[in-house]
Amino acid sequence: RDRGRLSFNVIPKGDKLRKLWLNKISRKGFNPKTSQLSGYRVCSEHFEGGRKTCRINVPTIFPLNKSHEHKTLNHDN
Repeated sequence: RDRGRLSFNVIPKGDKLRKLWLNKISRKGFNPKTSQLSGYRVCSEHFEGGRKTCRINVPTIFPLNKSHEHKTLNHDN
């Protein structure tokens, strides 16, 4: 990947593809309305191969962070 050449992709307006993107982004409380989509971008680093293409059109690389982790309950105490 050429890390010096990032691109930023607008979340698609089409229902099916937009839902796929939002599901992959998986950010708690993030569900923008279609009219707000132009204000949000996804960096090319989130796509396999480092860029969005016709075949790779859904971002899939999102490292887990604290907001995505599930807490487990310890019932042994």
